[in-house]
Amino acid sequence: MSIRAASGQGLLDSPTKNKAAKQLLKAPDQANVQDPTQRPKGSKKKLILIIIIVAVLLIGGGDFYLKSKAKSITYRQGEAVPLGKLVPLTTSLTVNTADGDVVEVGISLQLTVVANPKTILADHPLLLNATIADIDKWSYTSLLTSVGRAGLQSDLLESYQGILGEVHGAAEQVSAVYFTTFVQQQ
Repeated sequence: MSIRAASGQGLLDSPTKNKAAKQLLKAPDQANVQDPTQRPKGSKKKLILIIIIVAVLLIGGGDFYLKSKAKSITYRQGEAVPLGKLVPLTTSLTVNTADGDVVEVGISLQLTVVANPKTILADHPLLLNATIADIDKWSYTSLLTSVGRAGLQSDLLESYQGILGEVHGAAEQVSAVYFTTFVQQQ
């Protein structure tokens, strides 16, 4: 090997101008150091992609949070709750009164917006049992008047609310009881 090749002068004169040889000739402190102001070419695209993904996740998460908050509104005791669906409890139920006469009733329930009709249907046997027990407390003559029937509706509402309970704070699931049929027979 000649002195000229060992000093590196001959390597630079070669037509290929080898990059590795040029790196060897540089000062050792500059050989592996990159310019800190220079970023890799793909970093801007990656940064933009990350920002877009984070923005989409934040918007989607915020939308989910707001929708879940809208569904979970709580009501205070005595606060009016908007009306929901009208659900038939029974079309025809025949029950004996306290004095042995017969009453045939059809009942619909006015639900509130917080009520779940599926839960109401699951408690259907309990609601029918409460209906029979409440009608059995009233006499034939007391149910002849509108005041007596309104009293029975009030008793039924109280019984149904006790069975179904409260949701979303203090909101009742049933707000009214309606008689769709009411026939008495002595």
